[in-house]
Amino acid sequence: MGDTEFHRNSTFSFLVHDSVSFEWKIKSYNSIIMCNRQMKKIQSPLFSSKPDDKRKWYIEFVPKKIISGSTKELHIKLYRTDQDQIYVQACIFLKTATSERLLFDCDNECILYPGQWISFQENIGDVADELGWHENTPDILTIGVEIRTYFHSEVTHLTSIPKQVPLIDKQVPIIDLESRSLIADIATYFEDPTFKDVSFFIRNKEFTAHKNILASRSEVFATMFRVKMSEGLTSKVEVEDIEPVIFEKMLRFIYSDKVDDLKPAEASPLFFAAHKYDLEKLKNICIKSLYENLSIENVIQTLLLADLYSLGKLRESAMKFLVFHHSNLRNTYEFYSMVQSHPHFALELLQLQASSKL
Repeated sequence: MGDTEFHRNSTFSFLVHDSVSFEWKIKSYNSIIMCNRQMKKIQSPLFSSKPDDKRKWYIEFVPKKIISGSTKELHIKLYRTDQDQIYVQACIFLKTATSERLLFDCDNECILYPGQWISFQENIGDVADELGWHENTPDILTIGVEIRTYFHSEVTHLTSIPKQVPLIDKQVPIIDLESRSLIADIATYFEDPTFKDVSFFIRNKEFTAHKNILASRSEVFATMFRVKMSEGLTSKVEVEDIEPVIFEKMLRFIYSDKVDDLKPAEASPLFFAAHKYDLEKLKNICIKSLYENLSIENVIQTLLLADLYSLGKLRESAMKFLVFHHSNLRNTYEFYSMVQSHPHFALELLQLQASSKL
């Protein structure tokens, strides 16, 4: 994605046809390893230099535990979706939230024939040492790639031709990080006490969880655990502003990425919990439930919540609902209390009522 460049060496000249840079951020890397019992490959999203480019690239590898002293190899492969013969130079790098980029071989120039990949490998022990990966390292691994492809009529004269290999290793199934199978694997750990390392105490009820999973889903949890570790505190957390049933639903969402059987009365307190722990998708689920279940019984509470958290569309819908059912609500204690604490609502209601009569 840049200006065209012209290059020469002793045997041929060529033009830069295209260039691509991409970073794949893998959150909760250690949790993925823990859940990936069958040693499945994981695959990055497709990427390219331009949205309409027919040539897409993706990264694929089997996650392995990064630990100093390991003698195992980390293999990372770079694939493309088209079947053209191209001349390519590629570079892979790794980094964490606290480390500099660790570059793999950047002189990997070759002709890439249909059905071929580019492979990078590095000793895991060396990777751990270079990245400074240790127990307290933020559990996020980023794999980056920089690719240049070239064209020239004399490209077939090159001699650095890679070994021909099949595009897919059929003995190892491929999954995507967002696949339902991986989410289902993680969801099973909610009921499994193995490796749980943090306890939450709410109204004399205890909930246990995995720090890595919580931290990967919520930056609030990640910050909380980092602070507690730095202060030498125990892995026990008191929660005073969320009811146990709501906290349990939030935990289940963190593990499963879904909410089962959300009752209308639970949507508001669950939204508060989602807001507290910065769970954007869960907030949207709650907002959708509140919007779809507006009623005379909950409209005032919904309006107050929408006003407090600046939820414009939900606030507008609640106000319109309130105007339409004003005769049923104006003599209730909830309506009187709302007007006393939020007098601007009274003016808005009058304006909406007047405009509806025009």
